[in-house]
Amino acid sequence: MSGVIWLIVEDETDGETVKVILRKRGYPVRVKVLPPTGGAGGISRLLKQLGQLIEVAKQRKQQMDCIAVLHDWDSQRQQDRAVYEQILQICAAQGVKHVFARDEIESWMLADSGLCAWLDLTPKNWDEQPKPKDTLNSLLQAKKKMKYQGAHRAKVIAQLQGDGDRYSPSLRNALAHLDNAPCTQMDNE
Repeated sequence: MSGVIWLIVEDETDGETVKVILRKRGYPVRVKVLPPTGGAGGISRLLKQLGQLIEVAKQRKQQMDCIAVLHDWDSQRQQDRAVYEQILQICAAQGVKHVFARDEIESWMLADSGLCAWLDLTPKNWDEQPKPKDTLNSLLQAKKKMKYQGAHRAKVIAQLQGDGDRYSPSLRNALAHLDNAPCTQMDNE
């Protein structure tokens, strides 16, 4: 049996996206999502609760488990970069993997061949593109008469093939953390 990734996220839907990507890629790992409490996600709420969330993950962690913090880079939406530097420092001090999607996790989705085929697009690198979440919403409305919210979100995420790392350097970097990580190794006992 493999371990668990205790995935601390700014929004629970990001965790659901990661679960699908890892499952489609065949990673033998379970993902337990730990979002901030108290309403909608957000980078400030994540920073405020990060120490507590890491402590919860450490208390639940078994020998084969990993802990990671995932958030959007938000260069188009968030101008105060001090929050991101503080998250990086906390992760380093706590020995926790720190990964982020450039610019938003939707950039990983828009680089995925399954979602692109469904939306009749050619996969490409969406890292660094302005507001990929807004782009995904616009495409969904125009091509599928859907919104990237509520019940529709699960239908959209289900289209992923898990191969967005072919085009997305930030997804490729995030997945590289799993190479030889204890949580992706099979326990032979």
